[in-house]
Amino acid sequence: MSKFIDHMNLIYAHIQEHVSKAVDWMQESQQLFRLYCTQANIQHLLPELLQKYAPAEIMQHLMLSQRLAAFDQRYAERVLELKYSGDFEPWIDAQSGPAIFACYHLGSYRSIIGHLARFGHHFSLVVDEKVYREQGDQIRETVTRINAYFGLKSQFEIINAESFDGAMRMYQQLKNGSSMILYVDGNTGTGGVFRKDEKLLTTTFMGKTLLARQGIAHLGYLSQLPIVPVISWREAQTDAVLHFYPAIAPDHASKRQYSEQVTRQLYEILEQNVSKYPLQWEGWFYVHKYLDMHQFKNTNALPDAARYSTLKIGENSYRFDFQSYQAVQLNP
Repeated sequence: MSKFIDHMNLIYAHIQEHVSKAVDWMQESQQLFRLYCTQANIQHLLPELLQKYAPAEIMQHLMLSQRLAAFDQRYAERVLELKYSGDFEPWIDAQSGPAIFACYHLGSYRSIIGHLARFGHHFSLVVDEKVYREQGDQIRETVTRINAYFGLKSQFEIINAESFDGAMRMYQQLKNGSSMILYVDGNTGTGGVFRKDEKLLTTTFMGKTLLARQGIAHLGYLSQLPIVPVISWREAQTDAVLHFYPAIAPDHASKRQYSEQVTRQLYEILEQNVSKYPLQWEGWFYVHKYLDMHQFKNTNALPDAARYSTLKIGENSYRFDFQSYQAVQLNP
């Protein structure tokens, strides 16, 4: 196993070098818009982080964490290096029954896939259209490799949340006794991430109003299965922790009451962990897609020196407003 760790350290060093170059490139290209949106998200939700790190440093940490999460799933042996925390014992044994695992894009966030495959659980993974199309085969290969390594055969399926029959397939899988992995901090489903309608639930995250999908809570309510919040973080580059919170049991409240309660609880868990491990949360890249932008209108929370910056896309220059996320072309 020491040879495996040495090999992983070499890979991590290579990733870090690649990320450093990518951040330099990002500051010189149209990708600067992505960096500015990330910076705006942090200014609105966790401004003290910008007092400790420059935006480019934060971007480098976030991109490194994102790439490490992707590489973790490529090695079956990596599952043996996982550290467990919290109420994980009920979910070691595949005979414990199906559950809905509510996960987050923090730390080694794909480790839950390896965990369930290692212990022979039958389960499904819910992803958006882009992940389904671009990473589906790789994720299936990961489960196959882990099963082969441990001599198991998990029944595994990937469900495209944006497909017309996505919700029906999720419910059917749960009723058939399969567990399910869904990610809380992603507004996926029919209509994609930019969907905003009455089916979204207003909740609070890091002191701001966020529009959240109720899919996890609805599945728990309809299936009457426990919802198990699971989150990961890194204590070191090669030390990934998988933390299980106590299961949220089904109850007999109304669907609306249950959805509000569960959604609030799930985002409180995310807030606690993002506050502890802010440089490991991939959500900084896209949380603005779920924030209620009305709360930023007609406000002057940022001084002008921190509120505006310029970026160039092709031959055109723009002024980016970190308060409203708007980019206005200069001298068109």
